[in-house]
Amino acid sequence: MSVNTTQVHSIKDSQTKKTKSRTTWFKRWKNQCLFFLATRFGHLLLLLAGYWTKITVVGEHHVKKLREEKQGYIFIQWHGRMLIPIFYLRKRGIIAMVSEHRDGELIARIIHKLGYSTARGSSTRGGRKAFVEMVRSLREGGGGAMLPDGPKGPRHRFKPGTMLMAQRAQVPMVPITFGGNSTWVFHSWDRFTVPKPFSKAVLCIGEPIWVDKNLRGAEFETLRKSVEQTMIKQVEGCDAMAQGEIPVSESIIGGSTSC
Repeated sequence: MSVNTTQVHSIKDSQTKKTKSRTTWFKRWKNQCLFFLATRFGHLLLLLAGYWTKITVVGEHHVKKLREEKQGYIFIQWHGRMLIPIFYLRKRGIIAMVSEHRDGELIARIIHKLGYSTARGSSTRGGRKAFVEMVRSLREGGGGAMLPDGPKGPRHRFKPGTMLMAQRAQVPMVPITFGGNSTWVFHSWDRFTVPKPFSKAVLCIGEPIWVDKNLRGAEFETLRKSVEQTMIKQVEGCDAMAQGEIPVSESIIGGSTSC
């Protein structure tokens, strides 16, 4: 008895669809479980990572001066180097711009538990509303936080939205990053970096960067590139401090909460 070729292909296609359906269902279930656990316990893991790290802070006086003057400001940090800055800046009334996508929802739920507020939006969804909310808060003297290469890169590419926000609100941008003497670096687009238990880290706060309200066109782009390079060099310098290649002349140990 011969078997129709069409029937054979039909059976194989049916089996393939069932296999894909089971795989999709398992992947969806796994993602839902991970999301549930991360939103409930992610802030505890972040706190643990911060507390198990001996943190040296350099440049805190830059922010102290702005606070004393009741001047708003925006912390700017690369996506892959956000962990220690998030820990350090917790419970200080910082407002962060977070994407409305699923990854953004995860981050928002975690940082809310650490004392941050959020403006939800990105370049593809809800961006205008979040932008206006951030500008209003900054003009009133609040502190903000932005990841200028987020939410999905390219890595260390400073997107212009953060500069436009600083220009509109007339507040300075304050570069912040960290380096560690012993870290895990994930194989993600941002090379997300986590200090290993009981290691040392240096958190670096740079000088405030102002954007003139009249800056346009080529001059605006020149400043954008300059800020991008400043942040890249800050990471390199911070890493060198953490590795002991550059002496740390000014520091506060253990994650001070005074700024």
